[in-house]
Amino acid sequence: MKTNDNKTSTSTNLLNNILVEIKGVTKKFPGVIALKDVNFSVKKSEVHALIGENGSGKSTLIKTLTGLYYPVDNGKFYWEGKEIIIKKPKVAQDIGISCIYQERQLIPFFNITSNIFLGREIVKNHIIDKRTMYKNTQELLKLVALECNPNDSIHDLNLNQKLKVEIAKGLAKNPKLLILDEPTAILSYKEVEDLFNIIKELTTKGISIIYVSHRLDEIYKIADRVSILRDGKMIGTYNIFEVTKEQIVQKMTGGKKIIQKVPKFKNKENPILHVSNISKNNLLKGISFKLFEGEILGIAGLVGSGSEEVGNIIFGIEEINEDGKIHLYNKELKINSTSKALKNKIALLPKDRREDGIFLNMSVGNNITLANLKVVSKGGFINHFLERRIVKKFIDLLLIKTSGLLQRVKYLSGGNQQKVVIAKWLNSNAKVFILIEPTHGIDVGAKSEIFNLIQKLAIEGKSIIIISSEIEELVKNCNRILVMYKGKIVTEFNQKDATIEKVLLYSMGGNED
Repeated sequence: MKTNDNKTSTSTNLLNNILVEIKGVTKKFPGVIALKDVNFSVKKSEVHALIGENGSGKSTLIKTLTGLYYPVDNGKFYWEGKEIIIKKPKVAQDIGISCIYQERQLIPFFNITSNIFLGREIVKNHIIDKRTMYKNTQELLKLVALECNPNDSIHDLNLNQKLKVEIAKGLAKNPKLLILDEPTAILSYKEVEDLFNIIKELTTKGISIIYVSHRLDEIYKIADRVSILRDGKMIGTYNIFEVTKEQIVQKMTGGKKIIQKVPKFKNKENPILHVSNISKNNLLKGISFKLFEGEILGIAGLVGSGSEEVGNIIFGIEEINEDGKIHLYNKELKINSTSKALKNKIALLPKDRREDGIFLNMSVGNNITLANLKVVSKGGFINHFLERRIVKKFIDLLLIKTSGLLQRVKYLSGGNQQKVVIAKWLNSNAKVFILIEPTHGIDVGAKSEIFNLIQKLAIEGKSIIIISSEIEELVKNCNRILVMYKGKIVTEFNQKDATIEKVLLYSMGGNED
């Protein structure tokens, strides 16, 4: 075998029918090593599952493969046995790599054809050849079993149809490798089965699939092999039926032990909040639970579990179903707006703080007092002296690093922006706090400070719901944990019985046969 003109991987790889191989790849970011000496390969026509906890390195690995993260700090890439440098997305696309990301990348008010060929329009005699694009779109839609007209607007499609358009868009690039990132997060059982049929059909045509998912039941149905990442390291690759669900979860977590120091709550008799029979289309199915005074209640839910929707319904962002009920202090609430939730002393820390939690161009002071302006105003005028005193109290309490209360929030770090959102709700005198992914996008030091604050709130008698996919954080910081999977609460753990492995196993559907 020649190795001088075109560098090749080992002859063994060619014999084993390897399409793509990564050898010894390391990728560093400021303050973190995202991938550490990772080896990974995908065979031709196989479905290869890639799994790991949040922060394990899955997204980084995908982005190095698709040219979004270049250069890597160490390592080599091989494509069909030949070394290749994937220095930009176009290189990945040209060799045959296509990725369907978790966040949909379609333009709502364009039609299907325009989305599929966006940036790659077919041109004939300097004019866009709409007829050929329409015909090609028809063939692609047939391939993904989507019965739509190529001229239909994306805006009018449901979630399953949009996913199929994304796949058709990926297939339009004639890929040899298709990467699917959490493709079934918001699909019904029937829609998942439809997707699996499409995947099986694609593999018969010689296309390889990298399937990223937290759902173990799906992995066992569709994958040939599974690779497990933990803390940026490749723990191993296994033929799917050579490992059990329990073994997979143990390898994902590394058997980490948690020493819990969660404050005990006293009142276990009368719940402050009682949620009954909340449902929402295919996303939620009869959710019921109680929250007690001074309790820190965790709701563990991975992508597509419906956990975030529970928080949104309680806070009035999303409409409650006719049979669903919310009681606060034994009184039924009709919460159909966020203003009503605030009036009833319920506060919510949203997952996307930059979009939903703060006004980036407003000052730290204005953001903190926004949820309770009546305290610092009279007759339509702001009492700036009182405002400064209140804002300074929260800056000192939460250790917000800012040049002053007039500094614009957009210039703060992620962790300090998160603290400003918390300060805003503390200033509202809320009794119930719903925190969705409270440590999303912040550093380790800020995480510790956030949870110290949560524990202080609980000791003061506030009741807290933490909705998170960060299982370790829930096990460390919650009195009880409810585990959600596919829109249902599948089990409950008290503080002494909760372990990372147990909670993760149920949240991935590992308890299902």
